[in-house]
Amino acid sequence: MLERCQHLSGDDRVQALWQASARSYAWAWQSHYCQEHDPSQILGELNLFRYRPVRGLLVRAEAATALVPLIQVVLAALTCEAPLTVSLSPDRDDWDWLADLSTVQVMVEDEASLIACLNAPMRSMTGCAHSGRCQLHYAGLSTRRASVWVDVPVLANGRLELRYYLREQAVSRRYTDMATS
Repeated sequence: MLERCQHLSGDDRVQALWQASARSYAWAWQSHYCQEHDPSQILGELNLFRYRPVRGLLVRAEAATALVPLIQVVLAALTCEAPLTVSLSPDRDDWDWLADLSTVQVMVEDEASLIACLNAPMRSMTGCAHSGRCQLHYAGLSTRRASVWVDVPVLANGRLELRYYLREQAVSRRYTDMATS
């Protein structure tokens, strides 16, 4: 994926950012998120923390400057194996590089259609045209459509960025429970 995207920008700094992001995402995944942890180490108990991909993530991309963070989001989702849907504005037609990714679903739709289908955690690309800096918004939507919005830029730091693509699970058992089961 990273090799496929390198030709999309002639800017060496952007290419270096994508490479650093991919390395950091892979390192965070391998060293932390794909492993079960027992940080409490309580004698007689097993308290595991583990991470599972979110059930679906929706990304909205509209502005021309959204390419840089969008590629970071795709790299992060692929690293975590989180199902990703990319919602593209109908006025854009330069997203062919996304079509070949089997784990990424691409939809071309207007904003009204997007709002009608909001039933997955969402990151939307906004703020690019006005502030000159792209930010992604994340909404964790439950079945009751409650949402939590986190207004942060996409980060190249995998330990921080990948948390939006994963669910933390805690599994606790006492050793006496394990001996009887």
